[in-house]
Amino acid sequence: MTLLGLGLSFALAAALLPRWCEDMVRTGLTTENWRGRALAFPLGALLISLSLVALAPLAVLDDRADLDLLEPDLRRWLSFVLGVALLGLLDDMLGRGHQGDTPRGWRGHAGAVLYRRERKLDLALTVIPCRGWRREMFQRDTLLPWVFPSPNMPTPETTLVYPGMCLLEGTNLSEGRGTTRPFELFGAPWLDAASLAEALSAERLPGVRFRPVHFVPTWDKHAGKRCHGVEVAVADREAFRPFRTGVACVAAARAQDPARFRWRTETYEFVEGIPAFDLLCGSSREREAIEQGRGWRGLAADWAREERAFARRRALHLRYDP
Repeated sequence: MTLLGLGLSFALAAALLPRWCEDMVRTGLTTENWRGRALAFPLGALLISLSLVALAPLAVLDDRADLDLLEPDLRRWLSFVLGVALLGLLDDMLGRGHQGDTPRGWRGHAGAVLYRRERKLDLALTVIPCRGWRREMFQRDTLLPWVFPSPNMPTPETTLVYPGMCLLEGTNLSEGRGTTRPFELFGAPWLDAASLAEALSAERLPGVRFRPVHFVPTWDKHAGKRCHGVEVAVADREAFRPFRTGVACVAAARAQDPARFRWRTETYEFVEGIPAFDLLCGSSREREAIEQGRGWRGLAADWAREERAFARRRALHLRYDP
C-alpha cells in the first residue's frame, strides 16, 4: 500500500463516509439509503491507488441470511455487487480474498471475498476488525450504547424489522415514519386494524406477533391523519424472517382494500420507470405475486433455494466466530 493511497483513502473516508454511511456503521443493513453510495468510497480509492484502509462496522444481523436475489437489471449500488436484499454478513465493504492469502487464524469476510472474487478486483486492502464481536451477538449483547443513526432507526430492535418492513416504502402505506416506532408500526387511514392483525397472525410467520394499533404520523405519508394498522413485534430474533414478514404485510394490506392500495411509481433512489417495490425486492416477482393474490408462501420455495445457494457462497469466508 502506498503512502499516497493510504492518505487519499483516509481523506475520502473523512469526506464521504460521515454523510453516506451513518446507518451502515451501526446497522449493517443493505437496504438503507447509503447502500450503494458508500461504494463510491472504496471504488474511488481503488481507482486512485489500488489501496484502501477500511474499518469493519458491526453488522447487527451478521449471522442472518433472509434474502431475495436481485435480477440483473434491478441490481443497484451495493446490492448490485452482491445481489441480495439482506446479506447477513456485512461488517466491511471489501476484503482480502481467498483463504490462501489471509493471515493464519483470520478468515476472510464473506461480503469482502464475494466482492473481490466476483468483481475480479486486484485490491490491496487493510481491514481493521471489531474486537469481541461474534456473529451470534445482537447489539444489546455488546452493552454499548445505541446511538441511533437517523430518526428512523431509533433502537436496535428497529434493525430487526427494517429489512422487510422497508418494502412498504414502495407502497402508499405508512411504514411508521413520523412515529416513535418506525418500521415496527404500519398502516393507512382506510385499513381495519383488527382484521389486518388477525389475517397476519393466521399466516403463522416465524418469530413475530401482530397487534392492532392506531397512530397519527407527524410527518411523511398520511401526516396528521389517523392510521389503522399493525405493530410488528419480534418475539424470537433467531426465528424471525424480516423479508417474508414484509412481503406478507404488504400482501395482507393490499388484499383488504385493493382499490385504495397502490404501488409507488414516483422516482425512487434516483431511479425512474421501475416501481419502487421492485427496486426494494430486487425483482418484479414479489409484486406480481401479490397482484395475483398469491401469498408469501408461494414464493418461499424460490427464496429458500436462493438462500441455500448464497449460504454456500459465503460459508467459507465468514470473518467472526459464531
